[in-house]
Amino acid sequence: MSENFRFLAPEKADLSRQDPFRVAEMALEIQIERMHIIEAMNARDAVVQRLAEAYVSINQKNATIEDLLREKGSYKIFPCLLKQT
Repeated sequence: MSENFRFLAPEKADLSRQDPFRVAEMALEIQIERMHIIEAMNARDAVVQRLAEAYVSINQKNATIEDLLREKGSYKIFPCLLKQT
């Protein structure tokens, strides 16, 4: 039997001795687990996408604040708000 099935209970590892209904049930369980994995990966990808969008938005807002501070001359009061160039 393949090393991939060594984590299964001994009675589940040898599929040749199982009745066809149990084999079909295990196949369905595996398919459901695959769907759960795909769902989790899609959720992870959505979170990463939202974080990337938030990062871009924050950088744009920071640039706008820096520009406004420069225009107003407030950078003399708040030099820590400006990027070091």
